[in-house]
Amino acid sequence: EGVNYRNIQNNLGLDFQFETVFSERFPLSSKLTYVLQGVRQGGLDLYAETGFRNKGFEFIPYAQLTRAFPGFQPSRYTSNYRAWNNEFAIMTRTSFGLKLRQSFLGEVNFSAMRWDAPVYYDTAAFPLQTNNASGLFRLSWHSYYSRGILRLDNRMVWQVADENDPFIQVPDLYLREVLYIEFSLFNKALDLQPGMALTWFSPYRMKAYDPIANVFHLQTQQQLGGYPLIDVFLNARIGRANFFLEFEHLNSFATGYDYWAAPMYPLPDWQFRLGIDWRFFN
Repeated sequence: EGVNYRNIQNNLGLDFQFETVFSERFPLSSKLTYVLQGVRQGGLDLYAETGFRNKGFEFIPYAQLTRAFPGFQPSRYTSNYRAWNNEFAIMTRTSFGLKLRQSFLGEVNFSAMRWDAPVYYDTAAFPLQTNNASGLFRLSWHSYYSRGILRLDNRMVWQVADENDPFIQVPDLYLREVLYIEFSLFNKALDLQPGMALTWFSPYRMKAYDPIANVFHLQTQQQLGGYPLIDVFLNARIGRANFFLEFEHLNSFATGYDYWAAPMYPLPDWQFRLGIDWRFFN
């Protein structure tokens, strides 16, 4: 069974937040977190944003600097299967981005991120730290359209990273489309939302899961993705009671049986879910 030893640490930190508005349309905000004393001394998280904002349009550039030890990694680990004792250097992440919002086009977020001295788990699920820098560019878009009883919710993420980078393993493209209708019956006593959701992401070498170390690590055997997931649902509301019915992965019977949640972990076949949320107070 083994024993997992993790560092127990006491740290003294400073948390500061500043927000002001020069005018109703030009906000400025920042947040600073700094570790003053302890084994995590020098840890820093600084975020700042400014820009222009009104009712129908938003233009917000932002920047973030994070310096932190990889605290999610056990510095010392022993079990019946493996052991390591690593001293990890501080990691630095620098991010620059731009958030755009327009009432019809939706929300667009451009971001560029760079990690220095990142830590990752190799193909044997052992933690390693590299001196190389890792970079990621991400463009995300979210929009919501409503016309009559018809509703359409769009989400798209496009990402660019070095496919040979061991620290960053992400799909190039992620899509989620939710189409539904919304209407009421019985003099608005019953609200209904029947619809369908489609999820898809491009193929990539997804990290594998190691149940012994309880971590996701690199793998080179399997490339996953390029497979659609289709769900059909019905949401209902009567007073303070909310109900839902959902058929998940409804397309499984028509697309063969080559679908995976992670390497060596297959997705379940289609299944039916039923739920209720009823609050007994006003």
